[in-house]
Amino acid sequence: MSEQINNTGSADSEELTGLNIADESTGTSAEQGEQLATPVHGAEDFLVSKGAAAIPEAERIAVTKEDLKPPKEFEKGAALINLVVNVKDIRNPDDGEIGALYPEQSTEFEDRIESFMDQVYGGITPDERQELDVIVLAGETDLVTPGQQGLRSPHQRALETGDLAIGRIKKSMLKFGINPEGSLSTQHDRPIAINTLNDLSLLHPFGPEPADKTGDEVYSEYLIQKYGTGREFWMVFEDDTEIEMRKRLGAEGPTEIADRTSHLVDVCSTIVGLHQRDNPDKRVIVFAFGHYDNFSPWVKRHLMGIDPAEGFVPMEKGSGLVIKRSPNNTATTDVGSKTFPVSLSSFI
Repeated sequence: MSEQINNTGSADSEELTGLNIADESTGTSAEQGEQLATPVHGAEDFLVSKGAAAIPEAERIAVTKEDLKPPKEFEKGAALINLVVNVKDIRNPDDGEIGALYPEQSTEFEDRIESFMDQVYGGITPDERQELDVIVLAGETDLVTPGQQGLRSPHQRALETGDLAIGRIKKSMLKFGINPEGSLSTQHDRPIAINTLNDLSLLHPFGPEPADKTGDEVYSEYLIQKYGTGREFWMVFEDDTEIEMRKRLGAEGPTEIADRTSHLVDVCSTIVGLHQRDNPDKRVIVFAFGHYDNFSPWVKRHLMGIDPAEGFVPMEKGSGLVIKRSPNNTATTDVGSKTFPVSLSSFI
C-alpha cells in the first residue's frame, strides 16, 4: 500500500493493484463515481467521477515497468522514442529528504535501463553499435504540491531520473566498446531540459502580485478554495469538472496537456530526423523523462482516442512507453498485449 494521503496533495504509490471497478460493497454511489483498486495520480482507491467506466473493460490499459523494453526488431533506420515516468520520490520526511528519489527504486530503475541498452547493443553488430545515437531529454520542474502548506522541494524528479539513466547508458556503451562522447547527447552530462516535459502549469506559479498571476495560478487557487488540496482537488482537475472556469482563465487542462505531450513526441521525431539526415540507416534512441501528469492524458487522447478528462490510465513509477518509429516513418507502441499506432509529425 502507498503512504496515507494528507492535505498537502497526493501521495505516491508504487504497485498497480488492478483495474477492476469496485462493487457496491465499497459504498461508492454512482454520483460519487467509481472506486478503483488502482492508483490514480499516485493514490490508491481514488474516486474518479467519470472513472474507468468511460473505457470498456476489455480496452483498459495500465502502463507498467514491463512496457519499458526494446522491441524484438530494431532494424537499420528505425528509432525508439521512450516516454519515461519519473522514479518514485519521497513525500514522507521519515523516509528521507523530501523530493529525493527512493534509493532502492533508483537502483532497480538503473538496472532496467542498463539491461535495455545491453539488449539493444547485443542485438546489432559491432559496426552498427557505433552508428547508434542516444539523446536524453527531461522536464525540469521542482516538486510542488497544492496549497500554501503543500510540499516544496528543489528536487527535479524527471531530471534526476534522467541522471540515473545517463549513468547506466554510459556504462552499457563502455561495455560494448562505444565512446559516449560521440554517441550520447546530453546537456553538460545531464538530461537536456525541455519545458514541454514539465508536469502541471498550475503547480508552478509565476509572479508574487495578483496582477502578475497566470490563469493557471488563479485556477489552482480557485480549486483549492472550493475543493481543498487533497484527493478532491486532483479528482476535479483530472476530470476537468470545472472546465468552464478553467477555459475562462486560460488555464491548462487535460486536453491541453495531452496536446503538449503530442508536440513533445513530434519534437522527438524531429530530433530523430536530424540525426538521420546524413545517414538514413542510423538507429536513434530518444529518452524523454516526464511524469504521469503529462503522459497519461496523451495516452488517452492520442493512443486510445478518448477524452483525456474521462477514463483512467495508471502509470507505474519508473515505467514507460516505447514508441518505435520504423524507417518508413510509421510508428507504434505496445502497452501490455495491445499495440497502438502513433501519429508522428516532423518540423523539418
